[in-house]
Amino acid sequence: MLARRVQRPWLPLVFGSVVIAVAVAALVRLRPPAEATSGVSAAPGPDAGELARCLQGPRRTALSKAELSPASARPYAACVELGDRLAGALSTTAEPTAGELRHRLARFPFDQTARDIVTSDAWRGAVNELDRSLAQLEAAACGAQSCPPATPPPPGPSPILELVDPDPLAPVRFAARAFDDESALLALALPSATGASLHLVRGRGAGSDLTPVTSKAGITLAGRVTALDVASADRVTVTLSDGTTTRLVPIVLRAGVAELGELPPLPPGGAPLAVGAPLALLPSGEWLTLLRRDASVTLAYADAAGWRRRSPPPGQALVALLGEPPVRVLLASRAATGFLRLAEVRLSAASDPFTDAHSTTVPYVDALTFEPAAEVRCGPVLERFTPLIARGPKDDAFVALSADALYPFRFEPQPASTLRALCGTCPPGVLELSDGAVKLLLPVRRSLAPLGVDTVAAFSATPSSPLVAACSTDRMTLAYATSRGMVVQTTTAESWVFDRVVTVGDPGATPVAALGFGSRILILWLQRSAGVARLYAHAVP
Repeated sequence: MLARRVQRPWLPLVFGSVVIAVAVAALVRLRPPAEATSGVSAAPGPDAGELARCLQGPRRTALSKAELSPASARPYAACVELGDRLAGALSTTAEPTAGELRHRLARFPFDQTARDIVTSDAWRGAVNELDRSLAQLEAAACGAQSCPPATPPPPGPSPILELVDPDPLAPVRFAARAFDDESALLALALPSATGASLHLVRGRGAGSDLTPVTSKAGITLAGRVTALDVASADRVTVTLSDGTTTRLVPIVLRAGVAELGELPPLPPGGAPLAVGAPLALLPSGEWLTLLRRDASVTLAYADAAGWRRRSPPPGQALVALLGEPPVRVLLASRAATGFLRLAEVRLSAASDPFTDAHSTTVPYVDALTFEPAAEVRCGPVLERFTPLIARGPKDDAFVALSADALYPFRFEPQPASTLRALCGTCPPGVLELSDGAVKLLLPVRRSLAPLGVDTVAAFSATPSSPLVAACSTDRMTLAYATSRGMVVQTTTAESWVFDRVVTVGDPGATPVAALGFGSRILILWLQRSAGVARLYAHAVP
């Protein structure tokens, strides 16, 4: 008998375990259903949070990721694995809405392009539905356990200028120019009831040291500013009109102080030719402009008696004024072959003869109409060009002027498109905007090769879209406005794919200039709201 007792010491342990198990089972059966399943239903919460963060774009919604991705990209493709993981977690939970959420995951457009998502009401609805469901599931999980706080958005940039905007509906005039030493000069004319105020800013390509030159009130201008031009690192030209007369006002910076020059009003009915510089200062001290009146263009220079005119040689037409030293005018004529001949003439005084410095013939073109555009200098520092864009009767010709040659390039733009020079420290090119498309036209031998730009899905290009572009030695950048804010899109010269997308401005921001330097690109934009105009800068490294 004693031996049997010694051989069975484990029996009390077994009976004790059975009693404990029965008690636990009874407690579980008696616990309310919500309490019994709370640990299981919260399990998908972390997976929902991870998927939500993967799907979210710059505006913290899933739809904004599609809207601000290149149109042909698949913005949610990298989130497929997280979606599968969440679907697996939902298959093991007793959450009442798990089936509905799995259905939304199954029809979510993980493999669709941004363009297809944004333009489809069904896809947009599917994205918004899943976005809301994930937020609710994560919020429920965070109610049961501690979740990390959401990361606040980074602070926005500080404005370079912050000005009272007395007439927010009136157009603002803006001009900017980059120089070989990587400095920049910006000019902004803000309209008012009595005229306008002019504000000047100087700095370097990094953007962080851009500093106003003028006071908070700016320079008061009597009249409506119809054009604004940065002529050099120390001179700005303002074109003013009071309804009856037009004036060219040179503003010179000396020792950081802006001084207004005095020139007589232009002859009645005349206006500066809007191709190149509106005003140039000759070595002789004379001020020079090309005066357009009706269909004719004459050279005009100012002296004490007013503006004196000088006509070009017979058979030749003045088509552009270039004020960057040496001062030059561009003449067009018909060559003996019947093709268009372009000649560059350098002037040191208004009375100098029209002697060709360089000339070229544009094959198969007998006439060109030059696009209005400010004078700019583009290309590597050792070989700078002044690009001009002209339209011909059939094909268009892009003319690049260097220090010692003229280079005409030919291309075929889309009908009714807008053409702008692409400038910076890369070889100059052309930016073409048409309905629904943006193209870059880059020089290849004697023609321009088109390169399509995959803009974000929220942007629909038109010929009048506020879009600016510039290049540095190894990249190109576009900036344009969308309903989600201002987008800066960059490519490297090796890939030619504009896949780097950054949102830098709030909705309502308008890009006003892009400046290309040797190692960086500077984007400038204007934000007008609540009676205040703010100018911002963003440096693209």
